[in-house]
Amino acid sequence: FLRLCGYKRAKDLFSARRTEDKNTLESMGVKSAHLGFEDAAWRKKIKAGKFRRILGKILPEFVSIYPFFKTGVVSGVISPHDEGLKEKIKEKLVSETGEKIAGNFVIFCPAGIGGHVDHLITREACEELYSNLIFWSDYPYNIKSPDAARKIESILRLDGFIKSEINPDTEIKKKIILSYKTQSKSMFDNDPVIVPETFYAISQIKL
Repeated sequence: FLRLCGYKRAKDLFSARRTEDKNTLESMGVKSAHLGFEDAAWRKKIKAGKFRRILGKILPEFVSIYPFFKTGVVSGVISPHDEGLKEKIKEKLVSETGEKIAGNFVIFCPAGIGGHVDHLITREACEELYSNLIFWSDYPYNIKSPDAARKIESILRLDGFIKSEINPDTEIKKKIILSYKTQSKSMFDNDPVIVPETFYAISQIKL
């Protein structure tokens, strides 16, 4: 994964990701704040046996919470070893938004389509903190996993959420996506498919 992103060290990759995220958002007039949590693929078990810790120095998968991508990171199952992470995320979110959100605030968060555990943990944290939520359909997982997208959409519909689609300017959207150089090759081979932006909210979204 590091080689595909063009890096040798995870530290350098995530430093670059934070920088490009900040720069891209600023180019659109959006302020950003990074909360400092590790990506699922790099999180380690706090309590790992001595033998596993020794083996982990040779092969990190022995002490990784999610040692494999498909059966771990995007499995849709949050590991018990991640217990406590959600509470830490909630504390950070409260520090950014305050204990109570004013009526003119809207919280956007991932719907969790594709089963990426980081998206799911984030969603659960937001659901437990905020009532004024709008879920976004996780791109590009929503086009790679259409069945998963339909399943989550049906669940949200039962909870009273209404689907809204917004058609972006294709060229502008592609330019924004490709500004995330650290991810564009691994996620879309530098040729992203542009689809409508899909959101789920309690009422129809009008932008």
